[in-house]
Amino acid sequence: MASITTQIDRLQIVNVQQLKTRSRNLSPQDAERMPRPVPSPASSKVSATRASVPANFSRRSPVPSTRPYYVTTISGEYSFETVPTLTKTPWELSRSKQRSSQKCEQARNSESSERLPAYGSIWVPLSDQPVQPKKLVFKSTNRLKLLRRTLVKRPHIADRVRELKISVQDRPCLEIATKDKDSAFEILVSIVVACPNLERLVGFTPTYGHIADSLVTALHKATRLKEHAWVIGPKTLTPAQTIIQGNVPPGLPSRLQNTTFVRRHMGWFYLEKLVLHSNGGTFGDKDTIALIIPKLPSLKSLSISNFGPQDFGDSTIENLPALQSLRLENLPGLSDHGTYTLSSPRILRFIQSLTIINIGFVSCPVISRLLANAPYLTRFTLIQHSLPELPFGAAYSQPFFASPHLDFLHWDILSPGPGTSLLAESIQARGFPFLRSIRAPTDTEGILQSVCRPRADIALPGDLDNSPSPLTFSSSDKDLSEKDAIAEEIRRARSLPAARLAAQNRLKDARNKPQAKIVVEDEGELKSCHTIKGFMGTLGSRIEYVLEPDVPGSEEAIVDVGGLLRGRERLGSRWCEGLVRGGVNGKKDRGVHSARRKEKDVGLRSLF
Repeated sequence: MASITTQIDRLQIVNVQQLKTRSRNLSPQDAERMPRPVPSPASSKVSATRASVPANFSRRSPVPSTRPYYVTTISGEYSFETVPTLTKTPWELSRSKQRSSQKCEQARNSESSERLPAYGSIWVPLSDQPVQPKKLVFKSTNRLKLLRRTLVKRPHIADRVRELKISVQDRPCLEIATKDKDSAFEILVSIVVACPNLERLVGFTPTYGHIADSLVTALHKATRLKEHAWVIGPKTLTPAQTIIQGNVPPGLPSRLQNTTFVRRHMGWFYLEKLVLHSNGGTFGDKDTIALIIPKLPSLKSLSISNFGPQDFGDSTIENLPALQSLRLENLPGLSDHGTYTLSSPRILRFIQSLTIINIGFVSCPVISRLLANAPYLTRFTLIQHSLPELPFGAAYSQPFFASPHLDFLHWDILSPGPGTSLLAESIQARGFPFLRSIRAPTDTEGILQSVCRPRADIALPGDLDNSPSPLTFSSSDKDLSEKDAIAEEIRRARSLPAARLAAQNRLKDARNKPQAKIVVEDEGELKSCHTIKGFMGTLGSRIEYVLEPDVPGSEEAIVDVGGLLRGRERLGSRWCEGLVRGGVNGKKDRGVHSARRKEKDVGLRSLF
């Protein structure tokens, strides 16, 4: 075996014509050194599997020349019609394919792992297409289908998706009622289904008319959901849904539909934020909201707005758990007993942010009890038309209002009353040791501004243009109802540009009044006289008087629930042309998307 191995290692493939040409150019001494071919016995076995080939020769390609080739060994020379090639066995072929597939998978995984963080939050593309010639314009759902294909075929990417964002300007594409499987709405549903760890769907909250659609069913199966918003209202029903509705009046759900709605919350063990908003809809039962809350063990933030007395009342307040953030807005069904229950230590023991907006009956003693029973409260918002006066002859001590950890206070009482004065006196009596900011748009007399730190300027450059003019009625306003006129007047009274201009005018009036006069005399002779101008505020105060909104650029102090869910709060005033680089010779380059309004990053967290 050793002799055969030595022969195999010394195999050489030599072209006869090349040998002859090389021998002519050699000297006589070199020619004698060349090995001469010696015939070998026929029984000799020579393997050509290790034969060396020229450098420019491919073992798998056919031989371009038909000239004979020879193999020269120690024992002799052998002739072949074709060049011997290496042939892999079947198991070698399968092994190489397996290795190559593993390398491709590793390369794909390493490439996708670098991009995985980008899939945590996805802007869902709909009608936003690149600027292209008309012949190359694709349908609006093509990019949406491409995203769905990526998430379905690569589950490791779909597992990383936590948030799906939808542009407000694409809502009309999703609100089109159709049963087409290739519609934007149905493709969005399939994307939601493909993301098992989805936590939030931002930008699109369809109206729920007590009959579930495919999106409601898909979100019900998203067990990792952390925030969700319901808009209860009348909805146009299809013929099949009309049959399901039966004899129940439109907009009024049956008992079975309310039970089904409650059960849709049973799988959301990780839900932390819940928003319930009525847009003309109703449950017809006070127990529905009370039954939803116990189904959510991780609930931390709750917002309930625009429900009538038949949906939300004192019994609903009694079933509220201990939350971290609570917002109650436009709930006329609450009485003095309900607000007193709301101020109990059981509900307020962990509260950090509390927002009360027109919830019916709220009095100064109830507000004082709210602040006293909330030891961890850091943000408090109160918006009411008025506060009832204290009983005649009632005795109280200062500070009347007190909170140990309150940091931000929004106080908006439209009709002036004793509540604002009691608050200012409580601040001076050190009832709020950690209070740093006060926002009071309706502080027309400057009572709260006077207990804050003096400021040089409050108004912004564009406030004069953005300030609403007084409401005047003309013949063209006949369709404007009395209720709408009152609402518009209240909105103008609470406008931040108008509040900043009023605060700036109070600053100017205070500066025009001399605070003190310094007279310098020397032995009865007047040397100089200096006048120190006045100021608005209290020196040494650590409280800032602010009149900036929660959402930059807005004229309203707080975020409106209906406007946020409809997308109005997210639209900015600036436009984006979608250009990736500047134009050449005055011509614009092709952009990555068509021109559209920029949107603000406003989510459900801005409600609390």
